[in-house]
Amino acid sequence: MKTITILLFLCSTTSVFGKDIFYMMRGNLFDRHSPIHKDAELIYENFVKDNFPQAHFRNIHNHKWRSLCDELESFHQKNEIGRIVLLGHSWGAQTSISLAHCMLKKNIPNQIDLYFSFDPVHKPFHKSAVIVPSNIEQAFNWYQRQDFKVKGLSNMRRSDGLKRGISESKLIFENTQWMHDRVMFQMLDEQVIQKIIMKEFK
Repeated sequence: MKTITILLFLCSTTSVFGKDIFYMMRGNLFDRHSPIHKDAELIYENFVKDNFPQAHFRNIHNHKWRSLCDELESFHQKNEIGRIVLLGHSWGAQTSISLAHCMLKKNIPNQIDLYFSFDPVHKPFHKSAVIVPSNIEQAFNWYQRQDFKVKGLSNMRRSDGLKRGISESKLIFENTQWMHDRVMFQMLDEQVIQKIIMKEFK
């Protein structure tokens, strides 16, 4: 009877299975965004809260990416990491890659299950935004080339040049307003991201 009680207790704790972690990193130098960017953030946050109410969700500016690495290190020490989803836009996509490298450097063994990149832009003093490190299992990149100010990076690949676990698509818009932000908005508004997550996690 004691053995049964102990097993039930262990199965009820988060340390056995860990918590699902959803990180969203915003781009832009001064964290100023178009209305559709803010709409995209709200769509994603509501999706996570509605479908993964016990998950840990954070939406931060790309400059603060190191705080996520410190947080993951703390979760790892407590054996509290479950599945990890990264979503990054513009410089936020760049710093999502930096976060993955930071996890490797800190010997955090957990894999990043899904990484969603929207119109990635190279940020100075960071590793390449389109070279996917080994601890990212699946990566998806959507980009556009119509915006005359910002054009997203393509040719996402592994360090050996191969595209294992990587999917990439170029988007073409009829509505040419806020195209850099529209990449993320369209993929969330059309439920593309949500369907991928639900397929992999449910």
